Order: sequence, then structure tokens, then C-alpha cells
Amino acid sequence: MFYGGSGGGESVVFPKPLYQRNLPGRGRQQPDVSAVGDPFSGGVFIWTPTGAEQQIAVIGGTSLSTPIFSAIWALANQRAGHLLGNAAPAIARMPASAVLDVVPVTSPTNPSGFIVDANGTTAYSAADLLAPALQTKEFYSALCSFGGGAALNVLSFGADTSLTVTKGWDNVTGFGTPNGLAFIEAAAGRADSRPE
Repeated sequence: MFYGGSGGGESVVFPKPLYQRNLPGRGRQQPDVSAVGDPFSGGVFIWTPTGAEQQIAVIGGTSLSTPIFSAIWALANQRAGHLLGNAAPAIARMPASAVLDVVPVTSPTNPSGFIVDANGTTAYSAADLLAPALQTKEFYSALCSFGGGAALNVLSFGADTSLTVTKGWDNVTGFGTPNGLAFIEAAAGRADSRPE
């Protein structure tokens, strides 16, 4: 069962902007950068609904990554001393040290298993457990229980039906993750441009 995942890819509506001339395709590519978006490892928040007790939950996805990036961009504006405008063209020009490339990872301890039935024993590799969604040999996965019962589910990072994490820009993580102060300094115009 596919529970959720990243979004990204080429627009069929918007043409490719000049600052993306070195990227594949003819349309505007998304995303430009990435930030934590996984609801299983996301941010914990507490809120009090009207007339109810406090609630605790974990959020992820755009609801978490957008405010994270907006806060970083606001700090870059403050550092520059003026409004920087659209972040996308600036990100495309930044040095590699300002944006950490997210690269594929894998683990020798990815789950595997076997099923014993009337026909005998069938072994399953980690890739078998994730089929047919798996488009890569490099991924990281674990077993978890969503309902607290005995049934275990394979939770994977890096497996997708159409998006692939690669070195450099990719349609899952963009150019990568903002690298703290180095990103802010580069956005504020205090660092060298990305080599062409």
C-alpha cells in the first residue's frame, strides 16, 4: 500500500524559466529546495481546540516544510537589509556549500522476510516488499506498526513510483536542503554565485 510521498516534476502549464536552463525538460521544474516534510519524523505541535483539552500531533509535508523555508528566507531578507524577492532564481545561482545536496541512501539492514504457507516457504527481499513502487536500488526502510497490533508494515524512504533522488538537482529534493547560515549569507548576496 502506498501511503504518501513527495511531489515534484515538470510543469505542463508553465514554461521553463531562464534560471532553470540547465535542468531537464521544457517546463518549470519543481521543487527548488527541500525541507523536512515526512509526517513520521516531522514536527510535534500542541494546540487547544475551542472548548477542548490540549492535543498533541505530528505534522509533515507542505504544512511543515513551507513555514520552515519561509522562516529561513525571512532571515536572509533581514541579513540582506532589503527584500530579496522570489527565492527560486537565487537558489539556482547559489554555491553548492549553501544548499546541501540530498543524495540516495541505502541500508544493508532493510527488512526482508518469508511467508510459509501450504505451498512452502517464499523469501522476500526488501525490494520485493516494496514492489511495485520501487524505482531504485537505493532506499532505506524499516518495519513499523501503525495500529499497535501484531501486523507490521514496511516504511521506506527513497522509494517512489515516478520520482528519483539523484546527485545534483532532482525532482524530489530540488537542489537540496538550505545549509543554515551559509544559505542565508548566499541569499543575502554575501557569497559567490553557483558555478555554471
